[in-house]
Amino acid sequence: RLKLGPASALISAYLHELVHWGWRRVDHDAYSTTFTKASKEYAAREIWTQTCALWLAQWLGICDSALIQRSASYCSDWLSVLGNDRKALFTLSRRCQLVFNWITTAAGGRAEPSDTEGDGDAM
Repeated sequence: RLKLGPASALISAYLHELVHWGWRRVDHDAYSTTFTKASKEYAAREIWTQTCALWLAQWLGICDSALIQRSASYCSDWLSVLGNDRKALFTLSRRCQLVFNWITTAAGGRAEPSDTEGDGDAM
């Protein structure tokens, strides 16, 4: 018998992959850049993808403590790759917001946590 695990794990994985998919549509040129898995750029991309997935879970009203814990654990692994490079965490924030807005708009909803589009300070 197949055991799928907690629903929050499936939701987290689905939303994470949805963000990757949306990112390719919003900013294909930037997304298509390949990085080695151990690179800071790859780590930053994974952290922001998971962050955006968590925003989507919150937007959908399905964000629970298990999902937050799973996301924190996933991101902590990638944070170790970044080391002390805090700038790497912020370099992709604009793209994360664009992807979030694109997905929520495509779903027929109002984008949150920020409704600012086209503003360089959106986060």
